Amino acid sequence: MVIKVLKSTPTVMNPFRYNENKVAAGVARIIGVGNIKDTSYPNVYSALMDREEGNIRTEKPSLHIAFSPAVEDELEDEQVLSLIKDWMAEQGLGNQPYAVYKHNDILREHFHVVSTKLKEDGHSFPCHNIGWKSLQIMKELQPKYDYIIGPSERAKIEMERFQFKYENGNIWKQIDCIY
Repeated sequence: MVIKVLKSTPTVMNPFRYNENKVAAGVARIIGVGNIKDTSYPNVYSALMDREEGNIRTEKPSLHIAFSPAVEDELEDEQVLSLIKDWMAEQGLGNQPYAVYKHNDILREHFHVVSTKLKEDGHSFPCHNIGWKSLQIMKELQPKYDYIIGPSERAKIEMERFQFKYENGNIWKQIDCIY
Protein backbone atom coordinates (compact mmCIF):
# COMPACT_ATOMS: atom_id res chain seq x y z
CA MET A 1 0.00 0.00 0.00
CA VAL A 2 1.32 3.35 -1.01
CA ILE A 3 -0.41 6.50 0.17
CA LYS A 4 0.27 9.75 -1.61
CA VAL A 5 -1.04 13.12 -0.50
CA LEU A 6 -1.68 14.91 -3.77
CA LYS A 7 -1.16 18.62 -4.34
CA SER A 8 -3.65 20.90 -2.62
CA THR A 9 -5.65 23.26 -4.80
CA PRO A 10 -7.41 26.63 -4.25
CA THR A 11 -10.77 24.88 -4.11
CA VAL A 12 -11.96 21.39 -3.25
CA MET A 13 -13.87 21.48 -6.53
CA ASN A 14 -10.68 20.67 -8.48
CA PRO A 15 -10.13 17.16 -7.06
CA PHE A 16 -13.91 16.63 -6.90
CA ARG A 17 -14.30 17.44 -10.62
CA TYR A 18 -11.26 15.31 -11.48
CA ASN A 19 -12.83 12.27 -9.83
CA GLU A 20 -16.33 12.97 -11.17
CA ASN A 21 -14.88 13.26 -14.69
CA LYS A 22 -13.33 9.80 -14.20
CA VAL A 23 -16.76 8.54 -13.12
CA ALA A 24 -18.33 10.06 -16.25
CA ALA A 25 -15.62 8.37 -18.37
CA GLY A 26 -16.50 5.01 -16.82
CA VAL A 27 -13.09 4.38 -15.22
CA ALA A 28 -14.04 5.23 -11.62
CA ARG A 29 -16.97 5.04 -9.26
CA ILE A 30 -17.75 6.44 -5.85
CA ILE A 31 -17.76 3.61 -3.31
CA GLY A 32 -18.37 5.45 -0.06
CA VAL A 33 -18.47 8.66 1.91
CA GLY A 34 -17.65 9.80 5.40
CA ASN A 35 -19.72 12.40 7.26
CA ILE A 36 -21.90 12.98 4.20
CA LYS A 37 -25.54 11.91 3.94
CA ASP A 38 -25.09 9.67 0.86
CA THR A 39 -23.02 9.21 -2.29
CA SER A 40 -25.23 11.31 -4.57
CA TYR A 41 -23.52 14.09 -6.51
CA PRO A 42 -25.53 16.96 -4.89
CA ASN A 43 -24.87 15.74 -1.35
CA VAL A 44 -21.13 15.22 -1.86
CA TYR A 45 -20.83 18.55 -3.68
CA SER A 46 -22.67 20.57 -1.02
CA ALA A 47 -20.92 18.87 1.91
CA LEU A 48 -17.50 19.73 0.48
CA MET A 49 -18.35 23.22 -0.77
CA ASP A 50 -20.19 24.30 2.40
CA ARG A 51 -16.89 24.20 4.26
CA GLU A 52 -15.30 26.68 1.85
CA GLU A 53 -17.96 29.35 2.33
CA GLY A 54 -16.74 30.45 5.77
CA ASN A 55 -13.06 30.40 4.87
CA ILE A 56 -11.13 33.54 4.03
CA ARG A 57 -7.56 32.61 4.95
CA THR A 58 -6.68 29.16 3.68
CA GLU A 59 -5.34 29.47 0.15
CA LYS A 60 -5.45 25.76 -0.72
CA PRO A 61 -8.16 24.01 1.31
CA SER A 62 -8.49 20.83 -0.75
CA LEU A 63 -7.30 17.48 0.53
CA HIS A 64 -6.79 14.81 -2.15
CA ILE A 65 -5.20 11.51 -1.17
CA ALA A 66 -4.46 8.42 -3.28
CA PHE A 67 -4.44 4.96 -1.67
CA SER A 68 -2.74 2.42 -3.93
CA PRO A 69 -2.82 -1.15 -2.65
CA ALA A 70 -0.18 -3.55 -3.95
CA VAL A 71 -1.40 -6.15 -6.43
CA GLU A 72 -0.88 -8.80 -3.74
CA ASP A 73 -3.10 -6.92 -1.26
CA GLU A 74 -6.46 -8.58 -1.51
CA LEU A 75 -8.63 -5.93 0.09
CA GLU A 76 -12.37 -5.76 -0.52
CA ASP A 77 -13.99 -2.35 -0.99
CA GLU A 78 -15.50 -2.51 2.51
CA GLN A 79 -12.04 -3.13 4.00
CA VAL A 80 -10.60 -0.19 2.08
CA LEU A 81 -13.43 2.05 3.30
CA SER A 82 -12.77 0.92 6.87
CA LEU A 83 -9.02 1.48 6.43
CA ILE A 84 -9.61 5.00 5.06
CA LYS A 85 -12.00 5.78 7.92
CA ASP A 86 -9.38 4.64 10.46
CA TRP A 87 -6.62 6.53 8.62
CA MET A 88 -8.68 9.76 8.56
CA ALA A 89 -9.49 9.40 12.28
CA GLU A 90 -5.83 8.85 13.19
CA GLN A 91 -4.86 11.93 11.16
CA GLY A 92 -7.36 13.97 13.19
CA LEU A 93 -9.62 14.32 10.14
CA GLY A 94 -12.28 11.85 11.25
CA ASN A 95 -15.04 14.49 11.40
CA GLN A 96 -14.30 15.88 7.94
CA PRO A 97 -16.63 15.18 5.02
CA TYR A 98 -14.96 12.98 2.42
CA ALA A 99 -15.75 10.87 -0.62
CA VAL A 100 -13.91 7.71 -1.70
CA TYR A 101 -13.54 6.90 -5.39
CA LYS A 102 -12.32 3.60 -6.81
CA HIS A 103 -10.31 4.03 -10.03
CA ASN A 104 -9.64 1.45 -12.75
CA ASP A 105 -7.87 3.79 -15.18
CA ILE A 106 -4.45 2.14 -14.84
CA LEU A 107 -3.33 -1.49 -14.53
CA ARG A 108 -4.16 -1.74 -10.84
CA GLU A 109 -7.14 -0.52 -8.90
CA HIS A 110 -6.53 2.39 -6.57
CA PHE A 111 -8.60 4.76 -4.48
CA HIS A 112 -8.87 8.53 -4.22
CA VAL A 113 -10.15 10.38 -1.18
CA VAL A 114 -11.47 13.90 -1.69
CA SER A 115 -11.91 16.04 1.39
CA THR A 116 -11.18 19.47 2.77
CA LYS A 117 -8.75 20.83 5.34
CA LEU A 118 -11.40 23.25 6.62
CA LYS A 119 -13.27 22.63 9.85
CA GLU A 120 -16.91 23.61 10.31
CA ASP A 121 -15.85 26.93 11.89
CA GLY A 122 -13.79 27.86 8.81
CA HIS A 123 -10.40 27.31 10.41
CA SER A 124 -7.92 24.96 8.81
CA PHE A 125 -6.40 21.72 10.05
CA PRO A 126 -2.60 21.80 10.17
CA CYS A 127 -1.73 19.30 7.42
CA HIS A 128 1.94 20.13 6.86
CA ASN A 129 3.19 16.79 8.25
CA ILE A 130 0.39 14.57 6.99
CA GLY A 131 2.75 12.50 4.81
CA TRP A 132 5.17 11.66 7.62
CA LYS A 133 2.34 10.91 10.02
CA SER A 134 0.73 8.73 7.35
CA LEU A 135 3.62 6.26 7.40
CA GLN A 136 3.31 5.89 11.18
CA ILE A 137 -0.43 5.31 10.89
CA MET A 138 0.04 2.74 8.13
CA LYS A 139 2.43 0.79 10.34
CA GLU A 140 -0.14 0.83 13.17
CA LEU A 141 -3.00 -0.29 10.91
CA GLN A 142 -1.04 -2.98 9.03
CA PRO A 143 -1.83 -5.87 11.44
CA LYS A 144 -5.55 -5.08 11.27
CA TYR A 145 -5.80 -4.94 7.45
CA ASP A 146 -2.86 -7.12 6.41
CA TYR A 147 -1.38 -5.12 3.54
CA ILE A 148 2.11 -4.49 2.21
CA ILE A 149 3.58 -1.12 3.13
CA GLY A 150 5.29 0.48 0.13
CA PRO A 151 5.69 -1.08 -3.30
CA SER A 152 5.12 -4.83 -3.55
CA GLU A 153 7.91 -7.29 -4.33
CA ARG A 154 6.52 -7.67 -7.84
CA ALA A 155 6.66 -3.89 -8.37
CA LYS A 156 10.25 -3.77 -7.07
CA ILE A 157 11.26 -6.50 -9.53
CA GLU A 158 9.63 -4.59 -12.39
CA MET A 159 11.41 -1.37 -11.36
CA GLU A 160 14.73 -3.23 -11.19
CA ARG A 161 14.14 -4.70 -14.63
CA PHE A 162 13.74 -1.27 -16.20
CA GLN A 163 16.77 0.35 -14.58
CA PHE A 164 19.69 1.02 -16.87
CA LYS A 165 23.06 0.41 -15.17
CA TYR A 166 26.19 1.28 -17.10
CA GLU A 167 28.38 -0.79 -14.76
CA ASN A 168 26.52 -3.99 -15.72
CA GLY A 169 28.00 -3.78 -19.23
CA ASN A 170 26.33 -5.05 -22.39
CA ILE A 171 24.60 -1.71 -22.87
CA TRP A 172 22.66 -2.68 -26.01
CA LYS A 173 21.12 -5.72 -24.34
CA GLN A 174 20.01 -3.55 -21.41
CA ILE A 175 18.43 -1.08 -23.82
CA ASP A 176 16.63 -3.92 -25.63
CA CYS A 177 15.16 -5.11 -22.31
CA ILE A 178 13.67 -1.69 -21.60
CA TYR A 179 11.33 -1.83 -24.58
